[in-house]
Amino acid sequence: MDVPPPASGALAATRRRQHKFFEEHITPLPPTKKPDATRFAIVDIETEAIGHGRGTVEDFILGGYILDDGDAVRYFRSPREWMDILLAPEHRGLKWYAHNGGEFDYKYLLDEFNRALAREAIRVVQVIAQGESRVIGFVLWGDPWVPPTEKKPGHWTRICELRDSYALMPASLDELSKKLAPSLAKLSGTINWDRGERFDPANAQHLAYLERDVLALRAVIQQFRQLVWDHFRCTTGWTAPSTAMRAWRTSLEEKAAFPRLSREQADFIRQAYFGGLVFLTTTAPHAGAKHYDVNSMYPSVMKADGVPGGKAKWVDREFSGRPGFYHCAVEAPESLAFTFVGYRAPHGATWWPTGHFHTWMSTQEIAHARASGYRVKTGTGVVFSEVVYPFQDFLTLCETLRREHRGTAVEFVVKIMQNGLYGKFAQRDDAETLLFAEDPPEDDGQGHWEPVIDARTGALRQYLWHRAERARHPMRMVHWSAWITASARWKLARAVLAVGRAHVYYGDTDSVVGDAVMEQALAEAGDIGSAYGQWKLEKIYRRFQASAPKVYVGEVDDQVVILKAKGIPHKRVTPHQLQLTGEQQQPVVYYAGANSTRSLLSGKKAVFWEDRKRRYSDLQKSSGWQETSGQVFPTKIS
Repeated sequence: MDVPPPASGALAATRRRQHKFFEEHITPLPPTKKPDATRFAIVDIETEAIGHGRGTVEDFILGGYILDDGDAVRYFRSPREWMDILLAPEHRGLKWYAHNGGEFDYKYLLDEFNRALAREAIRVVQVIAQGESRVIGFVLWGDPWVPPTEKKPGHWTRICELRDSYALMPASLDELSKKLAPSLAKLSGTINWDRGERFDPANAQHLAYLERDVLALRAVIQQFRQLVWDHFRCTTGWTAPSTAMRAWRTSLEEKAAFPRLSREQADFIRQAYFGGLVFLTTTAPHAGAKHYDVNSMYPSVMKADGVPGGKAKWVDREFSGRPGFYHCAVEAPESLAFTFVGYRAPHGATWWPTGHFHTWMSTQEIAHARASGYRVKTGTGVVFSEVVYPFQDFLTLCETLRREHRGTAVEFVVKIMQNGLYGKFAQRDDAETLLFAEDPPEDDGQGHWEPVIDARTGALRQYLWHRAERARHPMRMVHWSAWITASARWKLARAVLAVGRAHVYYGDTDSVVGDAVMEQALAEAGDIGSAYGQWKLEKIYRRFQASAPKVYVGEVDDQVVILKAKGIPHKRVTPHQLQLTGEQQQPVVYYAGANSTRSLLSGKKAVFWEDRKRRYSDLQKSSGWQETSGQVFPTKIS
């Protein structure tokens, strides 16, 4: 085999410039020519405490697995046997999928990883995390086929990947099987978990339950991978957002390039990145309330309002006609019809207050706020040359596919793709990195590796270490996410301002609940329909009552009661409790909680299983809202 000659100085310099350009810009991806043919396997386990096992051998009952081309489900009876299966030569290179595996199934392998490291059956265990809170898998690495040197890391043999399919397809296995593999729908009711029935490997029905879950997930993965390639010409990643990013980049024009921010610019603009607008105007019960949602809120504003484009530039005064973000001094009179400018309180909560305060705003928010009665003075800012529309082709394809394949597997997959995209741009530079190792690596100038404390014993776990690290390839496109969420908040606020605060009882990100006057105003504006960005009637409530943001009860009829109580398991929420909440009696809910894999690794919890309690949101104690005779108003900052 011929070896190419070393690159000349000029060629090497060109390659460095190209590499730097791709690091500093988002660029298109070429479509893949074939569907993903990577071999994979499915695994599922049953334990003593369904969904909340402690990760110990004592909890483990039975596991089942099947290869992508296997003809039958095979079983294993211990984590050690499972580890032997992963390391078997015939299984090298496989991607293993378990639904919710990162937070549950794979906990049972942690001790086995350590044993395998000790006997050098594996050399490195790489922990894959999503965001700052969720472990979504592991990669096991073997001996290097190109040894590392002082200057180069070498090339290591990938033994296998353990992936969490929930991160790729964020829905329950029951829903996924109904949408993508209806002939293998989950065998609900086979085991009565709610009454404490234990999985019995000697029970044929229980084995059939485990086997069905394994077969269903295999069919779901196969169908999902195929449909992603059929319609977006890309392969799947670890997560829905990373897959959506690939799908979007394949839709870009060949010469498209979007500059990333500097670290300082990203940190500045991140302060203008608020979430969805959530509010209530009253805690009183209302009859005949109408619940309207915006069809695909974020995709619709991404198409309609675009995002800032071109090179970012620091400014010390306001530049008219240039999209951007500014540090602002805001005066919000109490006479405002409705408040929608965000303020981040000292404890981190987001308020929509009146009074005087400092915050960070996009230029579109500044314009809307001034037109609505706010007084805004701008200071330092970051501006861009223009508004660009990079999502048109991708989201037009998504809308067309959803319209043409309504109610099918195609629509389900497309919805995951479109909804997974926008948040990816807000990724932070720094994240906690977790490491398996016999001893902490030597200091490389990026911070010390700290030992992880074993939450069960309080002792140091010698092979687990953590530290904060800067991403190798930071996203730094938070200006896009901040602009998109600001556009969505204004769409919601504009609807409230058009109809009047008295006719809207509650709102959350992409929906409002109000009376017939609200419905009539939306209809007269021609804003009700099935297209992206239009409003659609979601529900009609016989009785609706909100008691706090993210806490409400809505009676549709005698059989259907919609309950919302953020942070409390749905099965622990009852209409009576929410009725008490509306009467400000604030019941306390007790429920069982278990540590996640990431909690186990970080050692932040003292136990693996605990009784937890959470109080419904108490509007009387809220620092962001005030109630007077059943009417709710934003807090005033003086």
